[in-house]
Amino acid sequence: MASASEIGGLSTKLKAEFKSLALMLLYFASWLIPLLIVKNLLLEEYAVPLTHLSAGILGALILSKVVLLLEHVSLGSWVARQTAWVDVVLRTVLCGAGVLVVLLIEKRFEARHD
Repeated sequence: MASASEIGGLSTKLKAEFKSLALMLLYFASWLIPLLIVKNLLLEEYAVPLTHLSAGILGALILSKVVLLLEHVSLGSWVARQTAWVDVVLRTVLCGAGVLVVLLIEKRFEARHD
């Protein structure tokens, strides 16, 4: 059985995780949703079927979780000994690859349902 301190620690960790996820979701949603609205307005002008706003919110949520997970990936002791720009470049490439994988999975999922 879990002790009270273990349950309290888990509760604190969950609250911190939800808070960071909510902040990241708000950040990505604040620019993904307007971008999706502009895209829909342009597509509507040319009579192309529209996507739903929920796709933007879901995309922001998935993107937020990918970025939060990739923050915890250790790049090793070699990177830690290098200058800061090496860490920044490697993390940018890592996050870009993570987002690319998620986008490929999303497109494959959409193609399966069409």
